[in-house]
Amino acid sequence: METGLEKNHHGGGGLKRLRCSVQNYDWGKKGTEGSEVARLYELNSGSDLELEKKKPFAEFWMGTHGSGPSFVVESGVENGDSIGSGSMGLKEWILKNPNVLGEGVLDKWGCDLPFLFKVQSFFFLYDFVCVVLEFLFWLSHECDFL
Repeated sequence: METGLEKNHHGGGGLKRLRCSVQNYDWGKKGTEGSEVARLYELNSGSDLELEKKKPFAEFWMGTHGSGPSFVVESGVENGDSIGSGSMGLKEWILKNPNVLGEGVLDKWGCDLPFLFKVQSFFFLYDFVCVVLEFLFWLSHECDFL
């Protein structure tokens, strides 16, 4: 039986819904304190986070990173359905649909999507400054345009 994902493997098939990951670092804002990351995760996963809201929700990740990969969700699958037969890892999906990355990305990186989009929720301003400094340090060492 062919699923919506299988029908779209070769052509990309337009926009895809992702089920994303969350990181619970200590510097994150707790769900009970109005964490935007907790709110996004709850909306994206369909999970009721009531029991987890005392945890810090630091980062909402969209990408192919092994510590928190996203999954392409089959069209018609609602929030709250478990990840399984109706979803595929974003990394695997990109390998089967490399054309979605565009010629420039494919020429430079191949089918490995080297980007991780994050939404962050900080408890203290100091934590935000540390993350920005860490990013700037990485950027200055990894990018040839600086």
